[in-house]
Amino acid sequence: MSQIRSRLDLLKFREDHLVRGPVDGLMIEWQLRRIAELCGAKQHLLHQVNYTFDENFDEEQRRLLYKVLNRIEENIPWKGLDFVRALRTDL
Repeated sequence: MSQIRSRLDLLKFREDHLVRGPVDGLMIEWQLRRIAELCGAKQHLLHQVNYTFDENFDEEQRRLLYKVLNRIEENIPWKGLDFVRALRTDL
């Protein structure tokens, strides 16, 4: 159940920022890292790219990029529950 709750919390967090903001470079970096992980790419390639977004994009541009990345991420099929993790009692 905690995996489902975590997934729902993440979706709520992203939706809140789409509606209310603000969106900063770190949020975009985290989103790119999640997409990279889901695609099997190396996440370390995205280390500290948040500064690039903060220094070169204004709030409206960052919000638009976040919105597009959110759309991409939402359309990556969820693999569902990790049953090994769900059944472990030591977590």
